[in-house]
Amino acid sequence: MESLQLAYRAAPGEGILQRIGNTPLIRLRRVTAGLPAGVEVHAKAEWFNPGGSVKDRPALAMIREGERTGKLGPGKVILDATIFEDGTVHDLSIVQGHPVLAKSAVEAVRRWRYKPYELNGKPVKAKTTITVDFKMPSDSSAR
Repeated sequence: MESLQLAYRAAPGEGILQRIGNTPLIRLRRVTAGLPAGVEVHAKAEWFNPGGSVKDRPALAMIREGERTGKLGPGKVILDATIFEDGTVHDLSIVQGHPVLAKSAVEAVRRWRYKPYELNGKPVKAKTTITVDFKMPSDSSAR
């Protein structure tokens, strides 16, 4: 019996965004047993993405588009989180944002309570993305 042993080791200084899409192909030998010689089947190991899903790729595309259009820029922090059935926030991770602002965003969001997501009228745990937008007062309003 074959065993599959894969491990991901981040490079020094590598951020979460650099990990998206760099997922390995795995050859599936048992699936091809009995097929003609030369036929190979491979699977893309999307669980190596930071969020463990193929959905990380479109999320990155949305971030890049937000940056390109100016809807996402300085002062904004993107967090990945899980909202539990009671509205508490768990599993917070920083997706993007200035380190000082990101730390403040995480501390603030941990204190927040959300209206839980519902499925068939019952609260359910859900993964979500939270954007925190820090607004700095303009010179005229600071006087």
